Amino acid sequence: MDNKEFGKRLLDIRTTLGLSQKEVEAKSGVSQGYISQLEQGKFSPNITVVLRLAKALRVPVERLLQSENESRRCMQQRYYQGLLKLTHPQY
Repeated sequence: MDNKEFGKRLLDIRTTLGLSQKEVEAKSGVSQGYISQLEQGKFSPNITVVLRLAKALRVPVERLLQSENESRRCMQQRYYQGLLKLTHPQY
């Protein structure tokens, strides 16, 4: 995942939750300015920042790091695994 894609995902998640950058700053300890730069795709965050943001946004780290196609593929895989368990309990 490149910086722009990470930034877009961060922005989408934050705005979907109705949070301002300042609110995410307060919850994560990551500065509002850095959050803004991340959302613009200017930087690649280190793992500590990713973990703080995920915790503040209450989302799995994977949701911040996976592309749309990867997320969709994971959801489909979980769906089919659940369906398999329902129809074939031995699995």
